[in-house]
Amino acid sequence: MVKTRGKKLPISFLYTFFVLLIPRLISASYSIVDDCDEIYNYWEPLHYLVFGQGMQTWEYSPEHAIRSWFYVTLHAIPVKIGSLLGLNRVHLFYLLRMVLAAVSAFCESRLVVAVARNFNRAVALHMVAILLPNAGMWAASTSFLPSSFAMYAVMLALSYQLSPPSTSRTVKVVACIVVGAVVGWPFCAALIAPFMLLELYDATRYFPVLMARWVKAGLITLAICAVCIVIDSLFYGRLQFVAWNIVRYNVFSSNSGPDLYGTEPWYYYLANLVLQHNFIILFALVCAPLVLLASLTGWMNFDSLVDLTAVTAPFYLWLGIFTLQPHKEERFMYPAYPVLCLTAAIGLDLSLKLSMQCVCYIARINRARFPTKTLVFLVYLVTGLLGVSRIVATMNYASPMDLYASIPTPEEGKARVCVGKEWYRYPSSFFLPDHTELRFLKSEFDGILPGEFKEPTSSRFWDRPGIRDIPEHMNDLNLEEPSRYVPIDTCDYIVDSLFSYTKATEREPIYAQQPGWRVKEVRPFIDTQNSKFIGRAYAFPLMEPKYGLYQLLVKDSNATKRIHEEAKSTF
Repeated sequence: MVKTRGKKLPISFLYTFFVLLIPRLISASYSIVDDCDEIYNYWEPLHYLVFGQGMQTWEYSPEHAIRSWFYVTLHAIPVKIGSLLGLNRVHLFYLLRMVLAAVSAFCESRLVVAVARNFNRAVALHMVAILLPNAGMWAASTSFLPSSFAMYAVMLALSYQLSPPSTSRTVKVVACIVVGAVVGWPFCAALIAPFMLLELYDATRYFPVLMARWVKAGLITLAICAVCIVIDSLFYGRLQFVAWNIVRYNVFSSNSGPDLYGTEPWYYYLANLVLQHNFIILFALVCAPLVLLASLTGWMNFDSLVDLTAVTAPFYLWLGIFTLQPHKEERFMYPAYPVLCLTAAIGLDLSLKLSMQCVCYIARINRARFPTKTLVFLVYLVTGLLGVSRIVATMNYASPMDLYASIPTPEEGKARVCVGKEWYRYPSSFFLPDHTELRFLKSEFDGILPGEFKEPTSSRFWDRPGIRDIPEHMNDLNLEEPSRYVPIDTCDYIVDSLFSYTKATEREPIYAQQPGWRVKEVRPFIDTQNSKFIGRAYAFPLMEPKYGLYQLLVKDSNATKRIHEEAKSTF
């Protein structure tokens, strides 16, 4: 791989930024929220911080404190500004997503330009072509999750890592990773290991200089940690280091821990990466062997081998670490997505050059006759079509956001929206009208559901007693809390799903068939059980999935009155 370090920038940052911003803004407008953890652990606390109302999980209890209010507050700034400008809550939801889209596009562009400057233009162009239609980046770029925040930090760190060795480079890389780990997700700190090895390689020649660099980087680390500790401690009302609390719970907890919420087989991430990144994942997986082969054959010098290993190793490291964990979630891979795309771009570049060498040698033809541009075009075309097809297929899960947004504002008093088995598809309080609250009906789910943050006594931004007070009826063992459920007769609306295979049970009746309720709104929702895998995973012609119904039911006051009268007449 030929480097171009020191030459004029071959790719414009602004051009790259605006090209990448387009799909990110589309993602902000149309992507679904497919993880209830994002809703209940981030969107709901954000809603509480700004509006004084929201659902609370045990993670925000000061007894556990494994969620950072500093992280939530950073996202509250644009939302609060938007609310002061008169935007409604649904618009505020999308406003924050658009801010996240711009941040992601900025970080991606920084990385692409750094690749063009320090490796070569071809790899940078491959990376842009991979990023644009990538279904994984589509979801991760605009998610309100610490793993997405860590992804932004990793991209910036990599962009600085690609610059020549210097004190500035070391400090910037460390600062980015520390911010991503302490403010966002602490486990992304593992991704600094390859950079540290790269620094140790440089230390063989510049040890005194390296020590000075790391002293400065250490001071920056302490400063960042101190700021986070102070801010989160002020919120919780007691000394808290949230990043450490997260590590302690996930790694050192004996009675509780993430495994309580489900485990997956070892191949879960590989299968998911194929789904989200299609065959591009193959170029990422073969990149390391190709780099080693290029080095052993003398096609690449040792310095290039070290540099390439340092920027591609984080992907393999991350995949290895999380494959070994029993509890697996798609979002856990987010910090490694841009590294995957970069590794795949390098793997594609090396694959093309190796293929050209072999074919031209065997067929004894001139390199100019090798169809490089045709092969590149085919790779771009196929990965683009597969990526867009996957993105379009996820729209089959978008009905909850549209349905909740259709709930009318109550004319007087408060309205109560209830959910049973559909509790995990709630799109957040940002989609509820004013004077409307969410409550739960008993279903077959027997784990812990969120409670409610304590209501503030005033509308002041800093008056949020639910942040400091220890909530009742909380546990970290995923044990059911009966206090979460309300009687059905206290509900004004019910959100439920209905499929061809749905069978009524005592805990999960078909509410559309219950007396006193009528269907107000209906949206199509994909029937995953009756749809073939290809039909539900990708949007292909002639392979459409089956659909069920996503329903908003409203209490029928006339029917309820008639039922009461009939009941009285029997006595």
